[in-house]
Amino acid sequence: MKMEDILGTKKGIEALTDFLQASGALRRPDCREGRYWPRYTMQEARRKKARKATERERERRRRRRKGRVRAQMRVVIGRRS
Repeated sequence: MKMEDILGTKKGIEALTDFLQASGALRRPDCREGRYWPRYTMQEARRKKARKATERERERRRRRRKGRVRAQMRVVIGRRS
């Protein structure tokens, strides 16, 4: 069997996981998932979401500064008169 074929099997994946854990690449075992590790912990996920939210907020502020919202209001006012 070729190396690629072995890695595709469950035993190969487990062997690879064990090796990565031994080398210290996988440092956080997750008790719920047995041998497999999540990419990041809950805290990291939360931090990532928070950063995304602040980025979105910043985008919104920048758009407001450009005056798009004001321009829309002007159209409404112009229609009334």
